[in-house]
Amino acid sequence: PKAGWFRLNFFDWVAIWHAETSSGKAIPSHSHHDVCSLVLFLNGREILIDPGRYNYNNKGFGYYGYTANSHNTLTIDGLPPMLSRGDRFIPAHYRQADCSITYQFKNQKVLIKISHNGFSRLGKGIGLHTRTFTFSEKDLLIEDQIEGEGCFLIETYFHQNLANIKNIPHGLFRVLPKKINLFDKVTSENHPELKPQYLIANEQPFGGWRCPSYGVREPALTTAFSSKTKLPVSYTYRITNLKV
Repeated sequence: PKAGWFRLNFFDWVAIWHAETSSGKAIPSHSHHDVCSLVLFLNGREILIDPGRYNYNNKGFGYYGYTANSHNTLTIDGLPPMLSRGDRFIPAHYRQADCSITYQFKNQKVLIKISHNGFSRLGKGIGLHTRTFTFSEKDLLIEDQIEGEGCFLIETYFHQNLANIKNIPHGLFRVLPKKINLFDKVTSENHPELKPQYLIANEQPFGGWRCPSYGVREPALTTAFSSKTKLPVSYTYRITNLKV
């Protein structure tokens, strides 16, 4: 926990998280804006991926791999949940945030919660954000609860490997067949429906890429759910284990 890395092996699922506070003295670091993101495997197969970085440039495609929208997390008004200690040119008081992760085993399920107040740095009335991962043998539920007040654009990103899907054109921006779409349920409580968009090998905006090694990139699938909504709000995403 002190290193900020966590791993879960449960039934056929393997999940890995990096959840580390941005508070404290700035340090040279490769940390990304990845709070609340996970990498997910099912029966040894990639389900949700970390696209990685093409290079270490601070703009363009190289910078994309550093951002929250290249991870399986969310943004509010285009800004990440939390900064990192690697943001050494940003004042410490602006990076100040609390982050906690808890877990519970109950009734053949595992509940993992990541809670943080990183969005409060924006000074716009956004309160605590809690992302809960509920694993069972048959599915994974990912629930985002955001406290506060005000109206904001919420965008949630998920990234998949397309290595086994052939003849995918570059620059695609359209609704894909259900067999490629990962999610079988997305729900909200008394709020506008989240609208899904799909990116494959796109550059404006960046999305739908993965970098298996430095300087190498290949197409992937980015699913982006978005909604302009008032806080507080709660959204739930479901990923099903089709073999159960």
